[in-house]
Amino acid sequence: MKNESLVSYDIIERAVAEDEIAMLYVVHHYARYIATLSMKKFKSSSGTDYNRLDESTVRELETKLMAGVLKFRIPKH
Repeated sequence: MKNESLVSYDIIERAVAEDEIAMLYVVHHYARYIATLSMKKFKSSSGTDYNRLDESTVRELETKLMAGVLKFRIPKH
């Protein structure tokens, strides 16, 4: 049975080699997780608390993910 929660080795290999499409796939794969981490609590003028997606946090996490992918080294056999 194929595990759909993992990015395939082929995609990782291509993303590490700076393939734009593969990198976008990796970022898209983690988009929901990044969105969850990027939720911030705010208070409305009426005093009601609410959660909102902080776009700057989303961009920061996406940038860190891409930088991490580019630093990743795949061992040669």
